[in-house]
Parts: sequence; C-alpha cells; structure tokens
Amino acid sequence: MTIWRAHDLPGQWPGREGLGWTTAVVMDVGADASATEDEDTITRLNEMAVVIGGLSGVQTVPLLVSCPDSYELMQMLHGLPVQVGAVYLAGNNPERLREAQALLADVSARPVITEADAEAISLVGAVLTYLGGRDLLPADSRVVVAGKARLPTLCPLLLTAGLFQHTRWAPADAPAAPLSRATRDADVVIDLTGGSEQMTRLQWDRPCDSVIASPPNAGLLPVPGLMRAIAAAVGPLVDIETYHACAAGLMRAAPPRSLSPRVTSPDLVGEVEAAAARVLAPAASSPLRRDRRPNWASLLGGSRTDPPRPS
Repeated sequence: MTIWRAHDLPGQWPGREGLGWTTAVVMDVGADASATEDEDTITRLNEMAVVIGGLSGVQTVPLLVSCPDSYELMQMLHGLPVQVGAVYLAGNNPERLREAQALLADVSARPVITEADAEAISLVGAVLTYLGGRDLLPADSRVVVAGKARLPTLCPLLLTAGLFQHTRWAPADAPAAPLSRATRDADVVIDLTGGSEQMTRLQWDRPCDSVIASPPNAGLLPVPGLMRAIAAAVGPLVDIETYHACAAGLMRAAPPRSLSPRVTSPDLVGEVEAAAARVLAPAASSPLRRDRRPNWASLLGGSRTDPPRPS
C-alpha cells in the first residue's frame, strides 16, 4: 500500500477525481520531518491501514504527516479532500492528537477517531465483559483506573457506560494511599501502568481477570466496524454515545472465556458495526444530534477557508 505524505496534498491525492468514500489513516510524527522516513513508522502505518481497510471493506489511504503543533495538524486534517469521510489518527503524542481532534470538531463535521479513543473503547468493552460474566451491574460496581491519565476518553466513557463509581490512582498517590488499599474494595482495576511490578503483585491477591490491561491491538479493535457504520450513515455524529455502543459491540464479540475479541474474531466487525449503527442512524433526523458543530465550508458558502488560529 502506498504511503502518502502531507506535501502530496492536494494535487497528487491518489485518484482524487474518481475517489469514493475514504478513510484516511493518519500517522502524526510531530515536528521532526525526518521521522516520516523512518521504516518502523512507515511499517506500522501501513499495517494499521491494511487492518482497517481489509476488515471494514472501506477504501483506506495511509497518510504520514509532520506538523509543528496541534493547530497545524488540525489545518491539515481540515484540508483533506471531501471524499475523506472519516479519519483515524495515531501518533506518539496523544495530547497533541486530542487537541487537534477538538479543534477540528469546532470547524468540521468530519469524524476523527484517535488511537487513544479506540484503546479506551477496548478497555471499557473488556470491563463490561468481565462484569457481565460475573452478573455484576455497572452501576453497582467500583472501578479503579491505575496509572497515568493518558486516555482522556476513558473516564467519560466509563460514566456513559454506567460505571459511576470509578476513581483514579496515580503512582504519586502511593505515599498517602498505597495501591493495595486504593483497590481493596474495587471490582475491577484498569491497569494503565504498563504492567508495573506493583501491579503484578496486586494481581496475586485479586480475583482472576479483575485487573484489566489494554488487550492486544486495543487501538484498532473497534475501528473497522465503526468506520463501516460511519460510511453507511447519513451525517454521522460520532460522540461518546457512539463509543459506548462500540464497547458494547466488543463485549458481544468477545469469545467465551475471554474479555476481548481478537482482530481475527469472526464477529468483531459485524457486532461493532451493528451497535454503532443503532446510535448513528438517528443522526440525520434528530436536531439534537445534528449540527451541534458548525461546518465552516457550508457557513462560508462552500469555500474551504481556514478557521482563525486560537489566541
């Protein structure tokens, strides 16, 4: 699969005149333009595009970009051809991607799903699967999120899923509240520490599977089904409710005795697509889910004018 770069746009976009609905798989390498030639980065981007396109059946174009800041990244995403119906955004700086995603939401209705969003969906799906397998209701369950706050979508998604009793624990809290004490009454512990020795010791004293880390390919699991649902919807508004639906789809796609499906699971794409479609379908007819975010192209008479840079 050909890897495209920002300087190829807009004139050399592949088959632009005859291009149909497309997902752009964008890898942001930050301000270091030389990183766009890194073979490992190129391989990773190509693999993500192959997985998303191959499983979803939606045309996919991989794009490798180097932008100095989140605003420039937003401008690049905003300037993509109109055939790009949705964007999957990955990179080594989740905060920058989140800022660019938020900036674009103010000026465009084009859905942008970040790698961190997908990982949060996968984690919540695993949590719901664990609780469901033990007949525990989300509203009655307590969850502790342990580790750095690197997934900004995770806590809002836990709330949307009905997991109201969730708290954060960071390594800096250890002197006042050791991890063993903070998690003593928790039904589930979400491990964002990267498998620290402290978390490993905690697992020995807890029920099996109650410490949940990101499953394999967590940043990709819900994406093919979600992209297929977006492609089939009219004026889709992808929000936290959509992410919750995707998490429920992952729960239904999980094989027996497993908390998460694998990328190769036969029901993965269909279950996520069906769940997301039920939320996205009302988007075109409901005034509450439509036009919450202004589309600058339509407001400015169809011209692709850049929004003002925030002060």
